[in-house]
Amino acid sequence: MRNDFFKTMLAFGFRIRDLINTGPAWTFYQLFWWCYPATVLRNKAAHNPYANLRAHLLRLSGIPVGKDTCIGYGALVLGLAKEPPAVTFGERVAVAPYVTFVSSSYPDLSRLNEHPEVKPMIRKLGPIIVEDDCWIGAGAIIFPDVVLGKGSIIGSGAVVRQNVEPYSIIAGNPGKCLRQLAC
Repeated sequence: MRNDFFKTMLAFGFRIRDLINTGPAWTFYQLFWWCYPATVLRNKAAHNPYANLRAHLLRLSGIPVGKDTCIGYGALVLGLAKEPPAVTFGERVAVAPYVTFVSSSYPDLSRLNEHPEVKPMIRKLGPIIVEDDCWIGAGAIIFPDVVLGKGSIIGSGAVVRQNVEPYSIIAGNPGKCLRQLAC
């Protein structure tokens, strides 16, 4: 019976070495990832200690992650947009720990949701696009409908609510452009 299990695992493309290196919990995710909704996969990705596994779980949840992109521990993607994806990561992007990507922001069931003066200001939904070679510092918060231009640097703790020009350095709350990098 044990041999049958390993033959089945090999049929699915698994190797014994993978089981030893990644453990039974990861094997369970590899076999049954399709059972989990996107929010569960994104939360598992945020709290996984392995960078490659974080990127893989984000891909499984429907978020495009470019080649050589490193997602830091605790980086959280909030929002369930599938078309277009909530966040799109380009190639060679460096995301530090505890960065929050908020692709949808509204007050849920609050009465503010229908208030005529407040409604245009608070109801926001849109994708976040992180272009190639961006560097996002620890604890930064990126709000909906933002494009982080190619080669931009976002400082630690910055709150980004507007599009970022390519090769610029952003810091502060709200995020302001400190300077442009020479290309």
